Order: sequence, then C-alpha cells, then structure tokens
Amino acid sequence: MNRSNMPTSGFRLLLQALAQKYPQLTLLNLNKFIEARNSYQHRSNICSVILWSASQAGYYDVNVGLKVWLSLMVPVVSIKAYTKQVVNVFEKLMNVHENLADSKNNIDVRDFFPILDFIYTSTGLPNNLTIQLKSSFHKLKKLAYGSQSENVVNAFFPSYLCRLNSNADSFREEILPNLIICLAKDRNCFKVWQKMYSNSLIQSKCLLKYLDDNWPVCSSRVNKKLLKETLTLFKLANQQLLGCNKPSEIEECDYYTKVSLIKNQNLINNFAHL
Repeated sequence: MNRSNMPTSGFRLLLQALAQKYPQLTLLNLNKFIEARNSYQHRSNICSVILWSASQAGYYDVNVGLKVWLSLMVPVVSIKAYTKQVVNVFEKLMNVHENLADSKNNIDVRDFFPILDFIYTSTGLPNNLTIQLKSSFHKLKKLAYGSQSENVVNAFFPSYLCRLNSNADSFREEILPNLIICLAKDRNCFKVWQKMYSNSLIQSKCLLKYLDDNWPVCSSRVNKKLLKETLTLFKLANQQLLGCNKPSEIEECDYYTKVSLIKNQNLINNFAHL
C-alpha cells in the first residue's frame, strides 16, 4: 500500500515487466536509485521498496544484478532494517542464475572480488546471515568460473594471491584452495605467480606453506613439472633477495620452497619407476 492507502500491485507488476524487457535501464538510472536511497534510508517502508524495485532487473541479467547489489544495497547492509533484505536479494540472485554455471563465463571479475572482500572481511552481521552469504557466494564462484574454468582462472589468480595478506582466517581459507584450483586448471597461472613472486613474498609464503601442509591433495592436482620449474625459480630468487630488508620473510619462503621442491622431486622419481 502507498501513502494514499491505494494498492501498489499493478505498479510492481509494471516494474517487473520493465526489468525483464530492459534490465539495463536500472544501471542507466543507478545514480537516481542511489540518490533516492540516501534520501529515504531513514524511512524503511519507502527505502525497502526502492531496493526491491532496483533488484528486479538482476533476476534477468546477472551482471546488472551484481552491480546494483554492490552499489545500491551493500552500503546499507549494516542498517538493521535492511540487512536481511540485502542478504536475501543476493541469495535469490544466485538461485535464479544457478544454472548459468553450465554455460560460458558470465561474471565480471571486477564485480566478483568486491563481493568476495565484502563477504569475508565484513564484521557485525549476524552469524546466520554471514553463513547465508557465504553459501550464496559459492554459487557465484561457479557462475564466475563457468563450464570452461580453464579459460578464465588466469584472470582470477593475481587478485586471489594479493589477498593473502589478510589476517582473517576464514578469508585465507577461502582463497588458498582457489589458488590451487587456478594452478591446476591453467598452467599460465604458474607464470603469473613467478612474475609476482618477488613483490608478494608474504602472500607466496602463505601459499607455499599451504602447499606443504596439504601436500598429498595439492600435489595430485597440479602439474609436477611446472611446479618443479616454479619452485626452482623461487629458490634462485630467494638467494638473490636474501640481502634485502626483510630476510625473515625470504627465509620462510626459502624453507617452504626447498621442502616442496624435495617432495615434488620424490614424486617425480616415484612416477619414473612405475
């Protein structure tokens, strides 16, 4: 009902029809939606309708939906009146588009990582809603990788690696297995890691430690020859970097590099004798 106590069902149906036919209209008018949200965010009965109206386009175009959710809804998620609505919109968005995981990659990487950052680094949300968000995020990940993940993970690897400097355990626990997936799916990710190594020692140490701690699983997934080449290059780089200002980081990297190199060589030798 509106302020005149008149039914709004027809108005809502019209908005849904427009969203279905022209989902890009919401993006074209996103600044107007943001202005309206800012004007009415202290009047939840009106602001909730604004959020609902903007969310409709996302159910017909997933990229529109993600951009709208990030720009319009995430900024008010900490306001109790909208928290559950914001989480529910993301969940519905993922459920509606879940079957797109069988098609070609549909998700813009530039939208993917801000959502990852928000879900795994935000604090203050009720635990049940955090769990709900993480569950929906795993569906987003399937959409982002698509049915031909080997063609797209190379674009994800650098951004995953950079985020390993986070102190949040749950964040690292989400990122590390995905880095292994990237290395397993696309050999070019090894080249990316090699280029980034000297400027990402803290992150690389974390990944090398994870590789060592989970050796049986990780080593069975990645290309052993490429891993050996990469570890050998890291070993040489460590020797050159030992004179820099942060020897402890390099020493730790060097330790995990050598341990993994030995384990990998043993695997190669074992396969050679089969």
